Amino acid sequence: MASQDPELRSHVHQEVVGTPILYLHQSAPTLEKPTKKSVAAAQAPGSKLSSHEETTLKTMKRKHFGETIQEPPRKKKKAKNPHSLSCKKSKKVKQANQQKTDGKRKRKRHKRKGGAAKDMSRRSLKRASKMAPHAARCVAAMTSPSQPIRKDQAIH
Repeated sequence: MASQDPELRSHVHQEVVGTPILYLHQSAPTLEKPTKKSVAAAQAPGSKLSSHEETTLKTMKRKHFGETIQEPPRKKKKAKNPHSLSCKKSKKVKQANQQKTDGKRKRKRHKRKGGAAKDMSRRSLKRASKMAPHAARCVAAMTSPSQPIRKDQAIH
């Protein structure tokens, strides 16, 4: 039963057993909880169908609606492979016995030790020696902290 009248709802709720009550609460449909009487009546042993009634109901349904067509069971989805970019690539196995047929070995380039960085530090030391003596010490300390300060760089 659906009603906005609170007196009618309370009367039906208390007196009529097993009736669901609907009303609108702030434009939303609301269903009231069943009373203890309604719950007890629904769970009573007499409320369920007997086996004879169930069989007659099934036969009547078959006559009226026809045989129920059973749908074929759905196929299970197969397990798919993971995304190719989320997998770690396998390493290629190198063969140790494989030799070059050419017979010539390739030249390897080696980096010079020290190289341009050492030259730059020497240049900056020469420039700094022309400056004030304390500036020469600062540059020397920055370029090579492990080397001791020479006598010509010492404070006078």
